[in-house]
Amino acid sequence: MAAYFAQGNSWRFSGSLFGVEDGNSYLAKMLSGATGELLFKTPYTTVNQNGFIAFLPYILLGMLTSDPGQHEQLVVLLQLFRWSGIILLSFSSYYFISNFIESHFYRKVVLIISVLGGGLGWVSLFWNKIPLELYSPETFGFLSVMGIPHLLFSKALLITGLSVFISREHFLKNACIVGVLFFLVGFFQPLTIVVGWFVITASFCAQLIHTAFKQKKDFQVFLKKEIPFMLIIGLLSSPWVLYNIISFQSDSFLKGWYQQNIILSPDPGAYLLSLGILIIAAVWGVSILYKKNPGLFFFSAGWLIVFPLMVYFPMVVQRRMAEGIWNILVILAVLPLMDRPIQKKIILGLTTILFISSIVFYAGAFSAAINPQQPVFIPQTEVEAFDLLKKKVISWDVVLAPYQVSNALPSWLPVRVVAGHGPESINLIQVTKDIDGFLKSSDINVAAQFIQQYHPKFVLLDARENSMDNKVNFSKVFQDRDFIIYQYTGK
Repeated sequence: MAAYFAQGNSWRFSGSLFGVEDGNSYLAKMLSGATGELLFKTPYTTVNQNGFIAFLPYILLGMLTSDPGQHEQLVVLLQLFRWSGIILLSFSSYYFISNFIESHFYRKVVLIISVLGGGLGWVSLFWNKIPLELYSPETFGFLSVMGIPHLLFSKALLITGLSVFISREHFLKNACIVGVLFFLVGFFQPLTIVVGWFVITASFCAQLIHTAFKQKKDFQVFLKKEIPFMLIIGLLSSPWVLYNIISFQSDSFLKGWYQQNIILSPDPGAYLLSLGILIIAAVWGVSILYKKNPGLFFFSAGWLIVFPLMVYFPMVVQRRMAEGIWNILVILAVLPLMDRPIQKKIILGLTTILFISSIVFYAGAFSAAINPQQPVFIPQTEVEAFDLLKKKVISWDVVLAPYQVSNALPSWLPVRVVAGHGPESINLIQVTKDIDGFLKSSDINVAAQFIQQYHPKFVLLDARENSMDNKVNFSKVFQDRDFIIYQYTGK
């Protein structure tokens, strides 16, 4: 809201206070839905695409928008999507917490920390290192709360599914419910399904080992009951995972996207610094569950043990596998404090410490909201150039523009850009070199090769830094003190 009030004659709010590059891409996906696209095709590359079932919530929401004021509609719907995710995550988190904690007071405390708190990574600010809390929305919740709606929904559905998994009162019914909930996760973030598989498999293995050594007579009964339960969950939730594996192996565009979408986990020290104090308390909490509730003990212990394997699994999106770990750590860390004589003072102190990172983040976000500057805000002159371009383009025409402008452009009008988003602009490094060569070279052959490869119909440039007056087959259609627009007139 503060960002909207900060708009004026010179600036327009982009719609995101952090992660603006990704925020613009969400709006661009919504805008593609408004044009009738149902399959995901990124506008941030000129590479041919077959289309892919992904980002459906954004695409479907975009279908509700139209001119005039379409960009504002997209931003409002994105924020409503975010708030819906916050509400769903809050309810699902409370439901999950209630499996472990009976006290309503402590449930609320854990809920607040789970959704809005962070670890001790803020200490690294003293030696100028970015804390894990400020770049890993999977590990902590408050980044998603601020601006990543699909992660809110995927985590909410994951946690709800795990809550049902814990109860397991009705074998067939609950297995089907968990499987369906995990399947629904795939509409928002398919990889989170794999997180759920890891967690329930770890719980199964922990119980299997315990039964094999401590309750040998019940071993066959355990296998007959648990294996079908696990298979039902896996079969119901597997279509999204199989679809993604097959698609990313067989589609050249998706291969390129995957190779550039690098979200590796930081070194173990970053996790230990941010989560270490909670991990110590969580181990204590797990020991309490051993006698109090063996089922919860195996579930919690299994998750803690398998967590390092998950976040360092050999793939380029390792960090995504931390989804949900913060929730279970906070619950387990609070358990041993609940029965202490000075329990409320300890928990109050812990809560204060765990909110420093989120306070730093929200303070920075508020500052960005009330002090208009790029990229959180877009210059009004840039928006005016977009509006003029919108009158000339045909849907999905290719526009060449500076990288930052290219990132915002597809969120305002339905065009493709040569490059404008890290993971989605395929072969970004080479493409950037080609753009630089095209703009700086006076060689006709270089220009012809670039046009043949990337097919730009329009070129939008900073009027103070670039000019294409010497390029053949490009005519100037607009110029002010900030921007020049050229149109390709060749065949």
